[in-house]
Amino acid sequence: MSKMKERFKAINKLLDGMTTAKEKVIVGLYKKCFNEMYALLHKQYKQYQTDGILTFETMIKQNRLKKFETKMIQLLTMLNKDVGSTIYEHLRNVRLQGYYRSSWIIETMSKVKLGYRTVPTDVLEKSIEHNFTGLTLNDRLEKQRKEVIIRLRETVTRGLHEGQSIQTMSRAVQKDMGVSAGKANRIVRTESHRLIESAKHESVEHANKSGVIMVKEWNSSEDERVRQKHKANHRILNGKKLFIHEKFKQGLGEGDGPGMMGVAIHDINCRCFLVYEIVRIVAKTHEELAKLTFEAWMRERLVA
Repeated sequence: MSKMKERFKAINKLLDGMTTAKEKVIVGLYKKCFNEMYALLHKQYKQYQTDGILTFETMIKQNRLKKFETKMIQLLTMLNKDVGSTIYEHLRNVRLQGYYRSSWIIETMSKVKLGYRTVPTDVLEKSIEHNFTGLTLNDRLEKQRKEVIIRLRETVTRGLHEGQSIQTMSRAVQKDMGVSAGKANRIVRTESHRLIESAKHESVEHANKSGVIMVKEWNSSEDERVRQKHKANHRILNGKKLFIHEKFKQGLGEGDGPGMMGVAIHDINCRCFLVYEIVRIVAKTHEELAKLTFEAWMRERLVA
């Protein structure tokens, strides 16, 4: 593998590590919410249970169940807000890091002054809210909030009708919260991947237009989890090289690269990535660029 390919692969490793760390933060937010919900549930059992059993008939008296559900929804709404802000912060970070680190690699290895600029706020926000599934990120987070509310209301109501103990009901609530946390982290993983790959590609597109002609290569994770379906076969795409302006085409998908194929069957939970290499340079070179560290490049070469 060429040095440039290795550096692009290192970008993915760095940013994937950031994503994994953020997933743990989100799981922590769900655990905190569950603990608060358990305390709320425990209070109902302590006040209204008979021999360790809390019944539906008891809870519908004096609107107790409705009041409990209102407080539960408040907790989930706050959770959704915290998760949403955590996801947005992370996606902004990986989008910028993907673009700037790719730009640094290209300039220092091509030794061409390419005039990279800081990413405007409106461009950053637009890239985050891209909706290949027909739903924006905000839409998906709100959809998930409503789904977990319905699921938990059903779980609690069923538990009350069955006369479940607090231990049994809390385990069911915890399971529902775990499912929701998993879905939130799938959003984080999928969207982070899309933004990293699109940021790298955008940086390379700029270089390509400025005289540094490059090709891209699809890389799969080369394990048993790589998708291998007629409508989305990433084993076939592995190792395929194209010029930057060309589109990868396979099954139902067509796009610039992994995470950008435009259909969920290709893009959801995709772990493939692009690496790049220079095929020719048709611009003036500057030897001093080769020695710049990423930090020095950010200070000296990035134009506001």
